[in-house]
Amino acid sequence: MNRKLFALGLVTLLTLSSKAFAFNFTVDFVNGFYWQGFPITMTRFVNDPADQDLLRDLTHQVEDAWEDVTGQDIWNYNEDVLVSTGHFGSYIRWSNNFGAETGFDPARTLAVTIRYTQGTFMNKTEIILNGNNPSLKANTNNLLLKTLLHELGHTVGLDHSNQFAIMQATPSSLTSLTFDDQQGFVAAISQHKDWSAEGFISPLAGSTEEEKSTFLGCGSVELPPSNGSNNGPFGFLFSLILGALLLRIPRPKTRAIRLSI
Repeated sequence: MNRKLFALGLVTLLTLSSKAFAFNFTVDFVNGFYWQGFPITMTRFVNDPADQDLLRDLTHQVEDAWEDVTGQDIWNYNEDVLVSTGHFGSYIRWSNNFGAETGFDPARTLAVTIRYTQGTFMNKTEIILNGNNPSLKANTNNLLLKTLLHELGHTVGLDHSNQFAIMQATPSSLTSLTFDDQQGFVAAISQHKDWSAEGFISPLAGSTEEEKSTFLGCGSVELPPSNGSNNGPFGFLFSLILGALLLRIPRPKTRAIRLSI
């Protein structure tokens, strides 16, 4: 029965991610990994107390923007913004050593979102912000606002859009969600809840509850190239193909899958 449900769910997700819409879903979500329940409890960390107020204000702003779409509580911040270099649970944090910590180019990448799974469930997520980028830290031209809005979408399985939207791979003039962002979010949350209600188990999940997986880097936001070009559609297709190939590799108990744009 689970394989039948998986097939039906996969068809649904691929249909929703078709050319009828700009939005797309991440490879792990398409393959049946999902949040068992909401809200996702997250903690916010900064290294410098001077960064607390801005991160506090913007994280609440972007949370409200997404949650207003469905009228549901999807994220919950369980503490005030903490000044700490130690991190726990699901979180949003600044990194002052972004390249070494994430493996992404700090000159081109604004942030990375990581989703962890245990069995068939997504059970933890991390948003790591590039603290080496002064424009991002200062929210110049709303860059931090746009990045946080984008990264929260990744935490629930939205991938890079191949059209003009908050979820496209590079930041734009947009500071609010587009219709396709909203439709993608509605579809994603609905699928998470449906699978949870059905007790669905992905055939690609580990054979035991203890088997854990890490989906790293699906949510990077890159700065536009100096020539102004935007390879969003190509980047998404490359990400999807690479992810599909990596998912076919024999699965050790702990693995990391890195998707780049």
